[in-house]
Amino acid sequence: MTDLTEEELLCHAQRGSSECFGVLAERYRPALLRFLSARLGAADAEDALQETLLRAFHKIGTFDAARALGPWLAGIAANQAATLGRRRKESAAEVPEAVSRHASPAEAAQQSIDGDELWAMASALLPDRQYQAIFLRYTQDLSVKELAVAMGIRPLHARVLLFRARRKLLADRRFMGALQT
Repeated sequence: MTDLTEEELLCHAQRGSSECFGVLAERYRPALLRFLSARLGAADAEDALQETLLRAFHKIGTFDAARALGPWLAGIAANQAATLGRRRKESAAEVPEAVSRHASPAEAAQQSIDGDELWAMASALLPDRQYQAIFLRYTQDLSVKELAVAMGIRPLHARVLLFRARRKLLADRRFMGALQT
């Protein structure tokens, strides 16, 4: 199975082959896990990944095979992260503030910074759509046109999201300091 191309695996998966979908899922697992870890933290990322892959498996028959699979999966993951983020905020509101304290972004920046931590910082700084745009652009190496298709927006809107995300990241001293270390 692993010697099939992505297109062949996708075709079989759309016809109901769970084995072919499993191979595709394993290929995209690392990128999706990085994306979700940056959005939710490592503790919730694995659960969100499983839910993302389950939703993708159920909807694979509706996927347009002419499009790239990675951005489609990332879109499902982004929706799952947003849902879990809303649930987390709702449950955090019920917990006293002193109990629910976590390390601040400034404290996180003091620790050793790697690529995943930079994405986590970007996730904390940017609105969801800006983060999704910049994450897909740089981790999936999508052109602006491909990004627009993946996000279901116009190319001009994609450029605006990327511009605003870059501007906000460049203006943040902690992010820029972490980037330079």
